[in-house]
Amino acid sequence: MIRRSRTPRREGDAGFTLVEILVSLGILATVLPTLLLTFSNSSRTRAISEARMTAAYLIRDTLAELEAAGMPTPGENEGTFEEGARFAWETTVSGTETEGLYDAVATVTWFERGQEQRYSVRTYLADLAVSHPESSLQQGGQP
Repeated sequence: MIRRSRTPRREGDAGFTLVEILVSLGILATVLPTLLLTFSNSSRTRAISEARMTAAYLIRDTLAELEAAGMPTPGENEGTFEEGARFAWETTVSGTETEGLYDAVATVTWFERGQEQRYSVRTYLADLAVSHPESSLQQGGQP
């Protein structure tokens, strides 16, 4: 029979020493603020991206409504998307030198961290009721 000898443990050997605990607390104290700052910045960046993406969708919808209305009416309009909404819109439509072609600017504004943010898109809208001789030439027609 093989006899295994055990070294007797003293009562004070179990657990961590005070030095080990202080070192681990020091490491935690230096790493934790950096982690918290990273999560905070990540959350803020996500909120900014979300607001800009929402503004892009809203401006697309605003331009689609202008186009769906048919012949644009020159002038300025403004409003909010919903009552008490954080996003507001404004459109400016003006004529161009070409008959039946209109210059349209749609802008969405909102407040982010106390500052007004704006997102604008300029496009041209055509009155489909106006026929242009150039368009018949492009489609293979005779002048």
